[in-house]
Amino acid sequence: MIPRCVKVSCPLSILEFSVLTMKKLFFPFYLLLIILALQLETLQASGKQDSLENVLRSLPARNAGSPDTLRIHVMNELSREYIKSGDHDRSLNLAAEAKKLAETVLASKKGTDALKQNLRKHISNSLHNTATVYYYQGDYDKALDQYLISLALREEINDVKGIGLSANNIGNIYNNKGDYANALNYYLKSLKVRESLGDKKGMAASFNNIGSLYESQKEFSQALDYFKKSLKLREEISDLQGTALALNNIGNVYYNIGSSEMALDHYKKSLDIRIKIGDKQGMADCYHNIGNIYQKQGSVDEGLVFHQKALALREDLGDKLRMCFSYRNIGLIFLEKNQIQHARNNLLKSLSLAKEVSAKPDIMSAYRALAKIDSASGDFRSAFEYHKDYLLFKDSIHNEESTKKLIQSAMRYEFDKKEQAARLEQEKKDAISDALLREQTMQRNAFIAGFGLMMALSFVSYRSYRNKRKSHEIIAHQKAMVEERNKDILDSINYAKRIQDALLKDEEHVSPHLPEHFIYFKPKDIVSGDFYWVSEKKGYLYLAAADCTGHGVPGAFMSMLGMAFLNEITAAGELLAPSEILDRLRDKIVRELSQPLSDEHTNDQSRVKDGMDISLLQMDVETREIWWSGANNPVYIVKANENLLLEIKPDKQPIGFHSHARPFTTHHLQLEKNDMVYLFTDGYADQFGGEKGKKFKYSKLKELLQTIAHQHATDQKAMLDHAFVHWKGSLEQVDDICLVGIRA
Repeated sequence: MIPRCVKVSCPLSILEFSVLTMKKLFFPFYLLLIILALQLETLQASGKQDSLENVLRSLPARNAGSPDTLRIHVMNELSREYIKSGDHDRSLNLAAEAKKLAETVLASKKGTDALKQNLRKHISNSLHNTATVYYYQGDYDKALDQYLISLALREEINDVKGIGLSANNIGNIYNNKGDYANALNYYLKSLKVRESLGDKKGMAASFNNIGSLYESQKEFSQALDYFKKSLKLREEISDLQGTALALNNIGNVYYNIGSSEMALDHYKKSLDIRIKIGDKQGMADCYHNIGNIYQKQGSVDEGLVFHQKALALREDLGDKLRMCFSYRNIGLIFLEKNQIQHARNNLLKSLSLAKEVSAKPDIMSAYRALAKIDSASGDFRSAFEYHKDYLLFKDSIHNEESTKKLIQSAMRYEFDKKEQAARLEQEKKDAISDALLREQTMQRNAFIAGFGLMMALSFVSYRSYRNKRKSHEIIAHQKAMVEERNKDILDSINYAKRIQDALLKDEEHVSPHLPEHFIYFKPKDIVSGDFYWVSEKKGYLYLAAADCTGHGVPGAFMSMLGMAFLNEITAAGELLAPSEILDRLRDKIVRELSQPLSDEHTNDQSRVKDGMDISLLQMDVETREIWWSGANNPVYIVKANENLLLEIKPDKQPIGFHSHARPFTTHHLQLEKNDMVYLFTDGYADQFGGEKGKKFKYSKLKELLQTIAHQHATDQKAMLDHAFVHWKGSLEQVDDICLVGIRA
């Protein structure tokens, strides 16, 4: 158990003394002394809530004057202190009282313009405190409403520092809701304001939040840079709470990149500071993170202790969203310890809280874990129901239709850019041609005119020079325009890469149920025509490696369509064999891309050759049975006991139009434990290199896979990359590469 904080009685603080002894002084001096005392009181962390409560009780009765503004200020300060200590109800009540009193005084229309401006600022502070409580309680919609109203009011009264704070917190909410575009806009707005003020504390908060945004996009290098910038500023200004937050976030990055010891070191440093300053919310987060480290390292008993510490604090704070995380992790640890009833009870609590705060990913995770528990305990009916609910939420989160719309939008954007670039390129060529034509005309006229008159020759030379300079200016201007348009095109391609990366990272499917595996994915250009795809359904694992027509932008569009079509085909309830999936995928490619269905409807000139080659595997992870089908790409299986490589040949037809199309074939095999299965595209084998600059070839690839198959999947990936880089040398990569290995 975590020891509770104990309040110790102490002599009167500076603030209490000023109130109790100075009431009889002339009021302006009394007011000034109280304000000075409030500023001095910020230096005393201990007993600040009690001091502010005493000040609030000691203030004179309201008279629609300055004492009211002081009362409102104290209530807002006290509301903020109760947020820190986790007393959310008291904080909300004080913020509401402060707002109501400020609105009452403002409605009386008494006082100067400066007083009215000050009252509006107090109202915006009350709204901000209310929003912060809702944020900590996980009610992001209510928090966002209050923050936006507070921001609008601060912009109205030109409260620059307040604008920076509100914009930053609105960015936090959008980040948590997954709306990264809006989050980045508000973070940058906040950072701009804080830089203009030289507000180091605010800048540190903005750096931290931009780092969090990069972390959510798995851009860990950039995230670490921003978190370290934040830490440096926090330490410069001795901001203990901010320093603890930055250390914790740096720990999160190290955890995500697999540096567990570095992560643990930063978490413990953060925890020491948070215990020192009494930050319960931060302490709970550190306990949770340290528990994750121990759980990951296999020290489940130590992990359980830290997760239970985190849960105790979160229950005390009423933080339902994070309580949901704690119950889930505790349930999973009990599952590892084979304490089924404890595991079920904790996961049911996690599910209930996740539903209460509408956290869909956590609802999905709870359903999945409960299905596994009931299956292990023999309650297959209940396991089936939980698994159905899990699939329902999975489909809701991974909405294939949204993916298709995103792809189509990106394709339209890319097409417009390419069309614009082509037009500009033609304009450049026309300008150059016109300039050359004019120059040739001048030279011909000068030759015909001869040397008749010196003045005429001087005039022609001058005119030629002037026109040449003008032509060069036109060409330079056109060149600048083309360079600018090229930059726009490159930016759009990079945007397409982010879309493709998001889809691929989603589909990389790191799951406790996925066997040992690796994915070696190496695009030739910024974006790739190769892709990999993974899906789990009814206890079966589907895995594919595909090579679309072309590479670069055209290939990338085909790959994104391929992923969207595969998701759509497998979304239905029925369980399809690999050959059935490929048949349906071919039909969709032909239909959606308006390809001809047979030779009777077209001729050689009108046929569209867009499509893909693919290797598609279905695996029963429990029994190690596999079903496989391929379009032009084979599958290799390295037998662990015999060190023998088997090759299953594909159907010699693509996913797309084919003059002699026929149904695809499903091959069924029973694997032994530790057999390795490899799916791949042709990019690795087709790479030129070596001493004579020849292709790597499939025979050499077979030898390499047979040699490394007994190694761990992570090591196999590193060996494949080393062999590829060594073979390629200084030559250019010729094609996209996708090679996936999975152990039975």
